[in-house]
Parts: sequence; C-alpha cells; structure tokens
Amino acid sequence: DFEAVVDLGSTQKITNLKAGFLQDQRSWIMMPKMVKFYGSADGKNFILLGTQTHQIKDNENENLIMDFEVNIPEKEIRYLKLVAENYGKLPSWHPGAGGEAFIFVDEIMLR
Repeated sequence: DFEAVVDLGSTQKITNLKAGFLQDQRSWIMMPKMVKFYGSADGKNFILLGTQTHQIKDNENENLIMDFEVNIPEKEIRYLKLVAENYGKLPSWHPGAGGEAFIFVDEIMLR
C-alpha cells in the first residue's frame, strides 16, 4: 500500500483532491484497488474526505495513467493523508503470477 501525509504549512480551503497513478502490467505495475483521501487540522485526527475506485482491466496491455479524484464541500485542512490500496499478488494469467504488484504514484494535487 501507499500512504503519504502532506503538511500544507497552514490551514487551506480545499474543494478537490487528486492523485495520479500508472498501470504498466507488463512491468508488474498495477492500478491501486482504491484510493482514500483524508483531511486533518492537527495531523493526528483525520476524517475521510472521499474514496475512489476504477474500472480499468488488470490485463490491459497499454500503459495507462489515471487520476483518482474526489470533489468535496469546501473544507479547511492543514494535513492531507492519501492511502492507496495495492493490487496485491499478480493473477495466474500474468507472467509474474504470485509476485507482488508495484504501485506507482505520480502527483498529489489539491484545489
């Protein structure tokens, strides 16, 4: 799994959260199962702001980039936590069957 906490330095008004991920299944890089976005004012008590999944096929041969994104009612936060659930073990059809998939995140964006 991937987890990151971003300190914005001060409280900010946020309405949109986004994170980019790559899938290149031939290189064992798979989309996360789901991405959860959390916010906090103090960096200790986080509330869930939104969750997103996807419909991308795991056996897709093209390299794909997808932004997982949630719109939220305007919220004042200082800390953003992003949790992306890894695909897990590669399936039986994959040349690396049984091996652990990688997760590649590109950018975390806030508006």
